[in-house]
Amino acid sequence: MTTASAAATFAVFNESYAIAGAISGAELASLKASTYQSILYLCPDADGDTGCANAADDEEGKALFTAQITAHVAFNMKDPLFSSPLPSSDDAVAKAAHLRASIGFYAELDAAFASMTTQPVLVMCKSNRRAGAVVAAREAIRRGLSAAEMMQDSTDRGLTFIGTPAHAAWASACVDFFYNLSHRQHYPHPCPAVAAAIADVQTPPSSSSAPPRFLFRQLFDKESSTYTYLIVESASREGLLIDPVIELAQRDAALVKELGVTLKYILNTHVHADHVTGSGLLKILLADASSSGPLSCIAAVSGAACDLPLEPYQTLSLGGHQVLTCLPTPGHTQGCMSFLFYHKHLPLEEWKCFTGDALLIRGCGRTDFQGGSSSSLYVSAHTQILSLPESVALYPAHDYKGNTSTTVAEELQYNPRFGKNLGSYIHLMANLNLPPPAKLALALPRNMNCGAEVIEAASSDSAGGSSSSSAAASAPTPPVASPASSSSSGS
Repeated sequence: MTTASAAATFAVFNESYAIAGAISGAELASLKASTYQSILYLCPDADGDTGCANAADDEEGKALFTAQITAHVAFNMKDPLFSSPLPSSDDAVAKAAHLRASIGFYAELDAAFASMTTQPVLVMCKSNRRAGAVVAAREAIRRGLSAAEMMQDSTDRGLTFIGTPAHAAWASACVDFFYNLSHRQHYPHPCPAVAAAIADVQTPPSSSSAPPRFLFRQLFDKESSTYTYLIVESASREGLLIDPVIELAQRDAALVKELGVTLKYILNTHVHADHVTGSGLLKILLADASSSGPLSCIAAVSGAACDLPLEPYQTLSLGGHQVLTCLPTPGHTQGCMSFLFYHKHLPLEEWKCFTGDALLIRGCGRTDFQGGSSSSLYVSAHTQILSLPESVALYPAHDYKGNTSTTVAEELQYNPRFGKNLGSYIHLMANLNLPPPAKLALALPRNMNCGAEVIEAASSDSAGGSSSSSAAASAPTPPVASPASSSSSGS
């Protein structure tokens, strides 16, 4: 490593990058004049203050330093990504959250690099640890290395970030994510229970444990182009419903009763913005003297009120069979979940993943409101959904072209959004320029309560002498948006 001054460090990484730390304004100006027209500074805070990499500089030196910088990105060691305890190897939920945060920060860096039109690029920080981590990760991804190969290469180069666990964990998470995208056949599902079921799916059931049988129905709301799904375990007649719409709750309740189903759960993939959930009204319609009706369910992280807040990788059972795993797929909204229906003694062709708006047929949901994040959705889709076996069927919350389902294999080959690289995908999502969903103001507050205001209205009517059925029939329902407005704005 070449020393530029007593405190400074500078090293050429390759023909495209150099890294530096504690460089003075004068030294930086000299480097820019001779070689490095593009300079990325990794700020120590999130305020956008470029500061100065050499504390010994006077005000003139600091101003000279600042004037040389092409772009800066906040790389703050107090950020939770770098300051929180690293996830343990057996904590799948924490590892998934760390990966989403890691790729989110990588996306910020990627955008900064994209803004620089000339090479080589000088990457700087107060020392050179963060700069080394950034360049090592970026080059490992370009070269198709694994995280282990990157760490060995960094050790051989004498890069100091490898001694900082948070830096090493961030770089390794990013490199392994992109490496796994190129080596899907070796990419295990991040949920241990799902990965185990995939590995065991070829195991023939014993004569005493014949595979359960299930009834499946796909229902449609033409006004919001929303799909509702019913799954029933045939022997017990226990069932669950996914993403009901309030206008069609009477239809859904009639079908449940006609088929003799005991509905245990009403699942919402997320807090929808284009329609009001039918959860509350269905609880009224399906309640009886011995039961308060099915449990309303939604991801706990959504903040929505419900009977059963769902945690990542939580499982649900029907008829004593564990058949549904809740996959965390934030990005469209911060509280999105996909629901994987499977059993290890069912063939993969009968497995189904209900993806909400995280993955649509040849598309995905928007990411510009409700805590959405394009980088999180990109990670969620690739790690939680598209890492499933290729024959698994995918069922979205919406379709505006008459399609009903797809498969992992189809979306890997034909999805025009998730087939892009991360930078191109984020650019596309940032420039969709969609109008707000037509029912946004009405749907969000009601869906944050899983339709509980309908139950409250029914309770008030019952207290006044009305029956629950008449109260349900008269419960307020929202105005219907046109199909055009629903499809154009997404949910």
